Amino acid sequence: MNYAKMWYRYKSVALGGFMFLVIVLTAVFAPQIATHDPARISMRQALRPPSAEHLCGTDEFGRDVFSRIVHGARISLSISISVLLIIGVAGSFLGLIAGYYDTADMIVMRIMDGLMAFPAVILALVILTILGSGVPNIVLALSVTQIPRVVRTVRTTVISAKQYEHVEAARAMGASNMRIMFKYILPLCISPLIVRLTLIMALTVLNEASLTFLGVGLSPETPSWGTILSEARQHVGTSPYLILLPGAAILWSVMALNILGDGLRDVLDPRLN
Repeated sequence: MNYAKMWYRYKSVALGGFMFLVIVLTAVFAPQIATHDPARISMRQALRPPSAEHLCGTDEFGRDVFSRIVHGARISLSISISVLLIIGVAGSFLGLIAGYYDTADMIVMRIMDGLMAFPAVILALVILTILGSGVPNIVLALSVTQIPRVVRTVRTTVISAKQYEHVEAARAMGASNMRIMFKYILPLCISPLIVRLTLIMALTVLNEASLTFLGVGLSPETPSWGTILSEARQHVGTSPYLILLPGAAILWSVMALNILGDGLRDVLDPRLN
């Protein structure tokens, strides 16, 4: 077995997977990793620089920044996974229907084109303005903005796959349309879908941070990365660590998912192998 060749092929997957694993472990063990209660206010400890007691310093309310960043990973990961589950299921179904039936294609894709006409953050901002703040609402808003990308990915694969010989053979043998779609075509969509969802997760992390930075989606006391950045704006000159550290957490997450997505694309896409 040529380990050097395997490493060259899977290096992006390994690196991105390791970086993402760090985020997952941080989110899962946030209560054990955090050194303080992220919501505990102590005005006497306000704007303390990084030290042995407060590894990343404190914010304007005396809350431990390290603990808030750690718990922010849990918020970001839970929202991102929820969005992926919704768009993965709904987007796959709509993509199958649109790619297989020409009549449905006209209806579904015009709706998707309409959604993609708006910038994701602006559309999510409008939805949250109507529905109000809260984790379920921000999950719904981000799902609506990202589902067109999943639908287009699955639809493209279905249009090609329904012309394959084994699909035509199944149709000739009398297989129903539902059986053909879910047994013979859907498995062919898994590889491009995994790659697309990985990259969408990176966008979801970034969009969630953008929305909470703007002050919508989550309540101010929720320790999300965007909220930490928003509260730190007025202290960027005197306490730059308040901006740099949560920004580094967002950068780490987005880089991890982009590297992982690129690696999975190289491995799973037969046209690139």
